[in-house]
Amino acid sequence: IKSVNDLGGYLGSIHSRAATGSMLFGTGVEQDARDSSIQIMALYAGGLGLPDRDYYLKDDAKSKELRAQYVRHIENMLILLGDTPPAAKDGAAAVMRMETALAQASLTVVERRDPYKVYHRTTPAELRTLVPSIDWDDYFAALGGKPGAWLNVSEPQAFGQVEALLKTESLDDIKTYLRWTLVSNRADYLSGAFVDEHFAFYRATLLGVKEQPPRWKKCVSGVDRDLGEALGKEFVDRAFPPQNKADAIAMTNLVVAAMATRIQDLDWMSDETRKQALDKLDKVRNKVGYPDVWRDYTALEIKRGDLYGNASRSAVFETQRQLARIGKPVDRGEWFM
Repeated sequence: IKSVNDLGGYLGSIHSRAATGSMLFGTGVEQDARDSSIQIMALYAGGLGLPDRDYYLKDDAKSKELRAQYVRHIENMLILLGDTPPAAKDGAAAVMRMETALAQASLTVVERRDPYKVYHRTTPAELRTLVPSIDWDDYFAALGGKPGAWLNVSEPQAFGQVEALLKTESLDDIKTYLRWTLVSNRADYLSGAFVDEHFAFYRATLLGVKEQPPRWKKCVSGVDRDLGEALGKEFVDRAFPPQNKADAIAMTNLVVAAMATRIQDLDWMSDETRKQALDKLDKVRNKVGYPDVWRDYTALEIKRGDLYGNASRSAVFETQRQLARIGKPVDRGEWFM
């Protein structure tokens, strides 16, 4: 990154392969809140290393101490990356300053429950006006997918703050923030010192967890997250014979048939209402046991001995799977979103 103009391509690449919504903002695909038949790209407020905006803004003694511990954690991680202690201290202060500014511009938990406050249909041209410092063409090219005629910018005021930071913060401090965010997001795939420091703050300090889970649990969790349907297929091949699914489907069909009969016999229902009720019943998708067509992981390369690479490639695979939904109807029959 030689200038702020280089950020678009960098952020798109990182959002694609690190699956993180915590680097300035997040990207996803969602059902259009105003047209539930299609799926659109969405940009979400993000950029926070602490769980919620209130962690940065509350003024009680506990919150102040937690923020101090968080800054020390950032320092420790930057030192592990090779920074000198003085440079790490300055870097942690810059990160905290930038994250606090992003928190101040973010909605509260209660505000985010209001669907009208997190839906703002925005055209790509309007997005470029909102955050002109980011080259959005470079961003979407590196991400691997483009929005359609519009996208949802969930919190425009937060993106306005992103623009303000890119205008006012030094490039070195922005780089420090990006380095910190990336190493924090990927700490579990690095060496033991990074894993231990990450656990010490995010699990022990924040959640009170006493010890790390054994490695086998981490491995199972990682496989379930990145290869969920492949793992599920292995399970049903061993534990759920095809006849069990056939029997369950047969029972389900009997329930549906009985309900249709009851609807036909309801004397209080008008013919038009009865017709609509039967039509609705006919559209119900009954999902029994496992999908008829399993997800195809052919495009995902898994290499023995390459944990970090496997995690990154899995993130890219999932990002591309999600981006492929843009502009398409919602698949009511899909099992895992």
